[in-house]
Amino acid sequence: MSVEVVGSRGIIGQFASNQGFSDLIDAAENIPVLKKFFGFGVSEQIPTVVKALRELKGSEDVTQTAAGLADMIEGQAFAILYDGADDDNVRSVAMMVRPRSPK
Repeated sequence: MSVEVVGSRGIIGQFASNQGFSDLIDAAENIPVLKKFFGFGVSEQIPTVVKALRELKGSEDVTQTAAGLADMIEGQAFAILYDGADDDNVRSVAMMVRPRSPK
């Protein structure tokens, strides 16, 4: 199994194995913005999340996974983490949280 990410522009792709994601969660335990993102699986605080991911300390695998995720979501309006099993439902959720254009 893997963990994937979808952004405001659609499905971005896989960023970690389940074990890699578990290791990332453990490394981010004391970083509130990452703990919230990983716990809820969604964030609209992308610049703050990207900065925290780039500064995350841990093993080489953890820092590479964090950097890869940061690269994937940078510039997105939001990001959703999911297990990759149900793309249709993720697309539906992404459409619901997609920022609306100002009128």
